[in-house]
Amino acid sequence: VYITWADEGGSGGTCPTPTPLGRPKKTTRGKKGGKIGGKKRKKKILFKNKTKQIKSTIKQTEWADKLNGNEKYTLFAPTNEEFEKLGNDKLQELKKPENSAALLSIIESHIYAGELDKEMLVSTGVLPPSVNGKTYPVQRKNNRFFIGNARPTRNPEYAGNGLFYVIEDVLQ
Repeated sequence: VYITWADEGGSGGTCPTPTPLGRPKKTTRGKKGGKIGGKKRKKKILFKNKTKQIKSTIKQTEWADKLNGNEKYTLFAPTNEEFEKLGNDKLQELKKPENSAALLSIIESHIYAGELDKEMLVSTGVLPPSVNGKTYPVQRKNNRFFIGNARPTRNPEYAGNGLFYVIEDVLQ
């Protein structure tokens, strides 16, 4: 089972490999609702409307294929609202081919090798380096968990090859 992309209602494609919207790509590993390591694993992670921006930006990078491999990753996905705070002009600039390195840097700030469980993160107080080498402090404020200034909106979702958190900030 791999970290998978789907739109609300089950349409979409297996992500991170770009596929035409409509029919999900089928996977052969794992069982829907299975358990791995005592945690319930999902066959698909649903990218609801609130995280479509990270979905589309990952599809523009080499990470679309890498996240579909056998390596385990943790993805911190900012909401669309947080991407919009960067400004429409900046978002459009980042999507231009000549700015692919800057876009890749932002995406890689949200991807971590291995499975980063919330309790482990809080106990260590810092994220290990992201795939591009950036680190962020992890802390608990008013009984809430923060990565830098980003607050996960809920507990992580478990997939066969990693964890998926929705966060309320863009890590840069």
